[in-house]
Amino acid sequence: MKGVNQVLNFNKYIADSDWEMFTTMLQYKLMNTSNIKVKVF
Repeated sequence: MKGVNQVLNFNKYIADSDWEMFTTMLQYKLMNTSNIKVKVF
């Protein structure tokens, strides 16, 4: 079970970091193309 929990925690970490990268890129693109900015929590 310890190994399973480590894999699940690692997958959550990857998903969180991917979402962070996506929102950062989206914010950058929006700043260069329009004045509309929306931040979703």
